[in-house]
Amino acid sequence: GRRSRTVPRRIGHALRVRDGGCRFPGCGQSRWTDAHHIRHWADGGETSLENLVTLCRYHHRSLHRGEYEIDATTAVTAWQGERMDYSTAIEWLLLRDGVAI
Repeated sequence: GRRSRTVPRRIGHALRVRDGGCRFPGCGQSRWTDAHHIRHWADGGETSLENLVTLCRYHHRSLHRGEYEIDATTAVTAWQGERMDYSTAIEWLLLRDGVAI
């Protein structure tokens, strides 16, 4: 909650299980990661699983330098662990860019 910005051990464990590593798109770094408050603790954000996201040290520093932003949907995923369907992804990208298949 609001008592401390330090992430309790149980929440930290749940965060590592949920995120599995850095949440920056395409990164996937699972070592040397930090918990980051989506709504900053100093601005009233809680130290809760819903308000935390895992970032590698590089992307955590980049965020604080203002190189990108995150919001409340950053920690939400619809992925259920299934394998990537590359043919569908490539087809979608080609159609999006107007390339006839």
